[in-house]
Amino acid sequence: MINGNIYSWSDVQVRLLGRTLQGIVGVNYERTQSKTNLYGAGNDPIARVHGQNEYAASLTLTLNELHGIEDELGAGGSILDIEPFDVIVSYVVKGTKVVKDKILECEFTGNRRDFSNGDNEFQVELELIVGRIEFNA
Repeated sequence: MINGNIYSWSDVQVRLLGRTLQGIVGVNYERTQSKTNLYGAGNDPIARVHGQNEYAASLTLTLNELHGIEDELGAGGSILDIEPFDVIVSYVVKGTKVVKDKILECEFTGNRRDFSNGDNEFQVELELIVGRIEFNA
């Protein structure tokens, strides 16, 4: 807790392609790295090796927000054709410093729509391929 407050969704701001997203309802990103124990004599590991870093991210947007991005691409433009871009996720609790995570060298890998009977709003989840992530940059 900071000054009696903790981070919440209302503290999050996401920017990409020169715009602050208003219709974002979710953002997900992670860095993983495989780690393996190496064994020699005896039953216990004698060392550990580390694999490559892997990155993943996705954005969940309202359909209206996605249409806003697509409109900026012009007629026939596809989000799959956008050159690599960065996504900046910032959050702050009142009275503290702004924390920024940078999801770098992103590209959309799909543009899928799912609609179901009873939906009150349409949301789309967009997967990203990511070059790297800088946490608390």
